[in-house]
Amino acid sequence: MLEHDIPCARTVALCRRIVAAGAAWSSPPRFYFPGDDLFTPWVRPAGLPIGNLTSQHFANRFLSPVDHRAKDRLRIRPYLRYMDDMLLFGDDRGQLEDAARNLEQLAADLRLRLHPWQVRPTRHGVSFVGYRILPDSVRVRRSTVARAEKRLARKLAAARDDRSLWPAFFDSLRATFAHWDHADSWRLRERTLRRLGLLLGDGDDDVVELKREREKKAE
Repeated sequence: MLEHDIPCARTVALCRRIVAAGAAWSSPPRFYFPGDDLFTPWVRPAGLPIGNLTSQHFANRFLSPVDHRAKDRLRIRPYLRYMDDMLLFGDDRGQLEDAARNLEQLAADLRLRLHPWQVRPTRHGVSFVGYRILPDSVRVRRSTVARAEKRLARKLAAARDDRSLWPAFFDSLRATFAHWDHADSWRLRERTLRRLGLLLGDGDDDVVELKREREKKAE
């Protein structure tokens, strides 16, 4: 696909190296697609480099045929996609199921596998880009919260052992809360700070030391 879009051979070669690096770091399960023989999954690497600046560009390019199928062929007007998160809206459950199977088949033709999908009423809420979107509120998904709290706890423990790591911890904390700020997350942020022992008045001596570290940084 990239060779079709990019005429510069050196740029294509660089993209090939980036994609190959992503496959080298991941160990995905082996899947078979139509036309594969017994050994195809072992000779064709799988995976994308997640976290690189190229990740979003590559995902948008590789899933572009899915977008065109949904919008142009299936005529699904209420269609949303960000990276590999997709939402299709409609008033007919059977039509949505047919459309989802159609897109799933197209993805298989591109040697891509979609995550398991489901059709459910919007009043029950939908999961999208790390949030749980309900008719009257937006919440951060539990799995997203669990991963973030585990990551913050690990970085906080490292910062307490090595004072030079405090700035990195604060950067991670600010980035996490900035992401959660798009949801109704005031109580969630308070609870996370309390679990980390970072709320003043909790009787944790590290809180006072933490405040002093921030004051030193400000000076």
